[in-house]
Amino acid sequence: AFMPIVVQAVTSEAFKSWVKQQQVEEIAAATESTRLFSRETLIARGQQVFAANCAMCHQANGQGIPGTFPPITAGQPFSATRQMTGALVARGFYRDGKITLGPVAQHIAIVLHGIPGTPMPAFGNQLRDADIAAVITYERNNFGNHTGEVIEPMQVQAARAQATGSGTSQGRIKR
Repeated sequence: AFMPIVVQAVTSEAFKSWVKQQQVEEIAAATESTRLFSRETLIARGQQVFAANCAMCHQANGQGIPGTFPPITAGQPFSATRQMTGALVARGFYRDGKITLGPVAQHIAIVLHGIPGTPMPAFGNQLRDADIAAVITYERNNFGNHTGEVIEPMQVQAARAQATGSGTSQGRIKR
């Protein structure tokens, strides 16, 4: 794999400053997971997260790439290998040859953990809870989807905890 690495030599003071900044960011991320965001804020943030992480496969317009990457829009036709469509059916996102808007919990699980055996990667180790909540809120309220749902970061945090067995708290969906 191509894994470019950059090593930067800095003074002890610069390193201590960097560590302190990392600690501040870690605290901010933890606090962010329990904060409630407006629908507008999540959609705006979700659009940025989608553009940076999802659009290369699902395309900026959410139409995907036929046979390879499904569209985001419910009701859009999509045909692909049985392995891919079967994985989508099992998660509630595919029926009668078309994409459906599956359950929120499954949507969170897909973004967190990916779909094994398909090109859908796991973003759980790359994105913060608020970013995952934002991109799911964006996807469920754009591209012809008009659910009105707001996915909160605490729902993502609860899904992470449930996957690791470290908690069972539940978030909420606003309509």
